[in-house]
Amino acid sequence: MSRNILVRAEPLKSLAFGDIGVNYVALKDAYNVDQFKHFIRIIRFQNLTDKTLSVSYDGIDEHEKVVAGSFFLFDYATNTLGADNEFFVGYNSRIYVKHEGDAPTLGEVCCSAYYAEGDGLGG
Repeated sequence: MSRNILVRAEPLKSLAFGDIGVNYVALKDAYNVDQFKHFIRIIRFQNLTDKTLSVSYDGIDEHEKVVAGSFFLFDYATNTLGADNEFFVGYNSRIYVKHEGDAPTLGEVCCSAYYAEGDGLGG
């Protein structure tokens, strides 16, 4: 028997260049929601602006730097040990960004997030 696990996507979270400031601001989706509503297994963060940005998972500490025009991808579920030992980004987590130095003058930042939805045991 195998487990059937479906891949589902959260709504895209983004922030336009003009909304990126010197303090951390949370990315939001089209419904103005800034929190993830599932346990996230894969994140792709794209910096489509013209400046290097700082990324934070708590809105206080810097955790990543993402240069202009680049991205990072984290697949937390790549080498899982089973249902009881999997990595996830927590429910209600947020992604924050800020600029350092000159503000971006074009583009946006985007965060795609994917979660697993199990439908039980299959054959």
